Amino acid sequence: MEGGWGARTDMLPRKIWHASGALVVGIYEWFDVPRTVAAALLLGVAVLLLLFDILRHRSPALQELFRRRLTLILDEKDMKAPNGPTLYFGGCALAVALFPKEPACAGILALAFGDPLAAV
Repeated sequence: MEGGWGARTDMLPRKIWHASGALVVGIYEWFDVPRTVAAALLLGVAVLLLLFDILRHRSPALQELFRRRLTLILDEKDMKAPNGPTLYFGGCALAVALFPKEPACAGILALAFGDPLAAV
C-alpha cells in the first residue's frame, strides 16, 4: 500500500499481532479451562472491546489516541468499523461454546495463523 493513512512497508508487527491470537488456544489448553468458563471469559472480553469500540467511535479524542498508540498494528478499516480483536474474541467465544475443544482450537489456530501466512 502506497501513500495515505496507514501506509507502511513493514507489516510484520501486524502479522505478529494476528499470530498472537494463538495464545487463546495455549491458555485454553495449558490451564485446562472448562469450556463454559472459557466461552464466558472470551465473550466478556469481546463485550468489553465492543464497548470500547462504541466509545471510541463517539469520541474523536479517544479515536485519535487509539490511532496514535496502535499505528503499527492497525489497518485503515479498523478506524471505521469494530476493531479486529472485538470480532476475533467474539468468534473465539462462539467456537468454544459451539464445538468440542479440539475442533474449536483448530479453528482458532487457523484464524490466528491463516492471515499472517497468507501474506507470505
